[in-house]
Amino acid sequence: MEKFGVDVGKTLGTLMLASAVTALYQMVFGLLFGQLHILDLTGPIGLIWGIALWRHAPSARDWAIAITWLVVAFLIIMLFVATIFGTTNMAITAGGIRIQDPAIWQVYLTGLLVAPLIWLLLLVLHSDKAEEEFKKSPAPEATPMTSAKS
Repeated sequence: MEKFGVDVGKTLGTLMLASAVTALYQMVFGLLFGQLHILDLTGPIGLIWGIALWRHAPSARDWAIAITWLVVAFLIIMLFVATIFGTTNMAITAGGIRIQDPAIWQVYLTGLLVAPLIWLLLLVLHSDKAEEEFKKSPAPEATPMTSAKS
């Protein structure tokens, strides 16, 4: 990322904001046409998170790393469960397509297609450029004006 001069925080923030706006549009149109049966908070949360990434908030990067590793764990568990217990009563939804009771090869193929995206996100989040951009600022030193008076 560094050799291309890309701002990691602004790029990830823009992608998150675009995703959040899409989720908000789906929620608004779902409400308008009576198709929304559950409250989807991914839009509002995505807006807040996208703005935090855009502003290079260190906690936004920390949360992104934690959630991405959680997705990795979920993917591994999904593949393990599908292998051991089969795919009966399992459903895969990807790219707007839902597959009910998929074949085992469809489960592995979905995992194989999703894995590079997760790997790329972890690579970017753990890069030196991202660490530099999201560096936690040191605590301000006490000055005579802010120190307790004796």
